[in-house]
Amino acid sequence: MRAIGYVRRSTDRQEESLIQQRTQLETFSKTQGWTLVSIYEDDAVSGSNLHRPGLGKLLRAAEDTSIDFVVTWDRNRLARPKNPVDGLLLEKQLQELGKLVVYASTGQELNSSFSSGLISFVEHHKRRLLEKVESRHHAWVSRTG
Repeated sequence: MRAIGYVRRSTDRQEESLIQQRTQLETFSKTQGWTLVSIYEDDAVSGSNLHRPGLGKLLRAAEDTSIDFVVTWDRNRLARPKNPVDGLLLEKQLQELGKLVVYASTGQELNSSFSSGLISFVEHHKRRLLEKVESRHHAWVSRTG
């Protein structure tokens, strides 16, 4: 089985460096028994921009029928569009090319049904929102005692 990967960070202050993301994708792919053919990247580019150079290269590479999987660390590395439907359409585009999209941080495979993709998208963003709320709550508690 052959895979291509994608890494992105939006700023140089982001916790997950491109090197860390690459290492995580390489490790994950190896544990799955996949050959990671290439990793495409965008550095210091917002996930809301769906016309990123690295993403464009990934989409072109995904046209290769010998590629089975597209792997990225997390859904928000692939896309963080202002309109969430755009992210779903990007995932759908990869699926229509016959690729299984996998998020290495959770091992989640994107199902081919649109409703499954929508449900997992909502769950992902719900989890992220809860993490932000908890983080801000803890910061507020430590400031106010």
